[in-house]
Order: sequence, then structure tokens, then C-alpha cells
Amino acid sequence: MIFNKTAGWIRVVILLTAMLPVASLAQNGGNLYKVNAEIEKKVIDWRRDFHEHPELSNREFRTSKKVAGHLRSLGMEVTEGIAITGVKGVLKGGHPGPVVALRADMDALPIVEKTDVPFTSKVDVIFGQHMASMLEAGKIACKSGPIMAGASDFKIIVQGKGSHGSAPWSSVDPIAISAQIVNSIQTIVSRNINIVENPAVVTVGAIQGGNRSNIIPESVEMEGTIRVFSDEDQKFIYKRLTAIAENIAEAEGGKAIVKVPYTMEYPVTINDEALSSQMLPTLEQSAGKNNVVEIKPITGAEDFSMFAQKVPGLCYYIGGMPKGQKPSTAAPHHTAEFFLDESSFVTGVNTMTNLVLDYLDMYPEMAGTSGEE
Repeated sequence: MIFNKTAGWIRVVILLTAMLPVASLAQNGGNLYKVNAEIEKKVIDWRRDFHEHPELSNREFRTSKKVAGHLRSLGMEVTEGIAITGVKGVLKGGHPGPVVALRADMDALPIVEKTDVPFTSKVDVIFGQHMASMLEAGKIACKSGPIMAGASDFKIIVQGKGSHGSAPWSSVDPIAISAQIVNSIQTIVSRNINIVENPAVVTVGAIQGGNRSNIIPESVEMEGTIRVFSDEDQKFIYKRLTAIAENIAEAEGGKAIVKVPYTMEYPVTINDEALSSQMLPTLEQSAGKNNVVEIKPITGAEDFSMFAQKVPGLCYYIGGMPKGQKPSTAAPHHTAEFFLDESSFVTGVNTMTNLVLDYLDMYPEMAGTSGEE
């Protein structure tokens, strides 16, 4: 969703909340919190409805229809069908000013969005928030600079020569070759990457080969993930991974076909340093100064990073863990036990609303100067 400033009143949609005219916090003495508190139940009801009717990526037909319909009811210019089911809502102001974009997920599972959508509205900054099941409700976690890893995947196909298990000397065993490759992959980070400066991860997460206990197969396939915090490390890991697999396979009489990146490649999520410093008071205002904590970089990845490559971005986390619970006992995201304390949702609403209002008030003379589309 994209917003710019009006004469003195702006209307903001945060997480599809009900549209109400509000002034900036400075002008309105904090009435915005009262407005958001009044619609908290509606926010929770929406969340529960979407949670009860999950839709996979590019299949969010019910969800996107509800989103588009609500945005239209608020008087926004709505575009549907972006990358199949994406929805964009634009609220235009009557005076020059900066332009702010807000982004929200609506798919039931994290996926790679493969699209090249021509955005017609110029955006100055973008804010993104993510729930955190291991951060106490009411808290906000953020940091300047790299906050989430760049991520890519790989696939290695090891080709050998099959034989009966009773005569392994007749084979070029792709399982034995693959075992050597997996072990050697573990040295890419431990013996080549300065993890004090930039952490990195190379993990083999899937391997398939053979279907009988007494048959050596013709081939083995493995897939894995790479996480980095610098483009240089990513390029090095690609090169090293390829060399290890190909050379080990060749030395054993086989062949390795390496596909990296395989299906996806996310850049590092980097919070703009100037924007982070500029908006820190807003985060502290939203949750309380003592409730805003600085976190270390996370090796998870986020497609918000692609937007942040185009314009200055700020990504942060809203705590969703019940107060008093130990983080070690909280279920991680994307697990069957995943749970969020719903009292945290209004913190997210307040934070995104404040970020938009405060940023627009900072630059009343600007008019979408980023030049990116």
C-alpha cells in the first residue's frame, strides 16, 4: 500500500484496519492509539479468518478478494492480479510530500515471488514488520544495517554407475561420492569464511538415492540452503561448492552437476542506517523506550530485501510470545505448535501507523524523489 500526504489530515490503512481520519500524534495528542485500540477486535477477527482459510502462494484468491474489496471500500485506487493474486492500494494526498509504501504477506507459507512488476508510483522509503514468536509481546526488535541473511538454494546431482550391492567393485558408487561431498561441504564455512565478521551457513537438507538395500544406484541428488551476510561470501561459496562437488566426483570416476542458485536467491536484508536512526524514536514511542531492543543478525531470509534494494528500507520485529514465557519454550515459526499472543497485534498497528505519520511529517516538501519505479 502506498501513501502520501494531505493538507493536514491523512488516512492510513495498517494491516487492513478500518480507515479513519487521524492527525499526526504531535497534533492529536496520542488519539491515534485510542483509534487503533477501538479497532483491535476487528484486526484480530481478520487475522483469525485468514488463519482459518489459509491459501498457498499464488492461490490466495479468497484472501486477495477480501483485501481488494476492503481497500476499495476505503476509497483507495486498487490494482488486482499483480503476480496472479497480488493487490496494491494507493491513497493519494492533495499536497506534495514523501511517498511511503507498506508491504504485507497474505500467503500461508513463505515462498519465492518471481515477478517483475512495473510500479507506477514512486516510493521514497519502505517499512516492513514481521512477527516474532520468541520475542515477548509488546516488544520491538530491530537493528541498523544487515538484519537478515541473503539466502539461496542449491542442487547437486551425482552421477555414477550402478551395480548389485554384492559386487560394488563394478560400480561408481554415487552414494559414497555424495557422502564425501557432504562432509567436505562442512569445511566451506569453517575453513574459509571469517564468521567473526560475517556469519554464513551451508546446509544440506535433502538427499535421495537408491530404492533397494542391495542395489547401488546410478545417481544421487541432494539439495541445500546457503545463508550469507555479504555478496562476496555468496559468490565465494557458489564457487567453492561447485569445485568441491565436481572435483570429488571426478576423482572417484563419477560426475557432479551443480545448480547454484537452484530455484531462489534472496539478497541480504539491510536496514538503511540513516532511516533506522531517524525512525528509532518512532519505534520507542510505539512500544516504550525500554521495549525496543537491538538484535543480532538473523540467518533467516526475507523478500523484503528486494524492496530495500530499490529504496531505503526498515524491517523490524513485533514480539508475539506471551509475557513470562521463556523463549526456549516458544515454538518457532512454520511449525505445528506456532502460536502468537494476539495482544501484540495492536503494537504492530500502532508502530506501522506511527512510522507512516512521522515520516510524512518529517518531509512535507518532498514529492516522491526516489526515482525508482
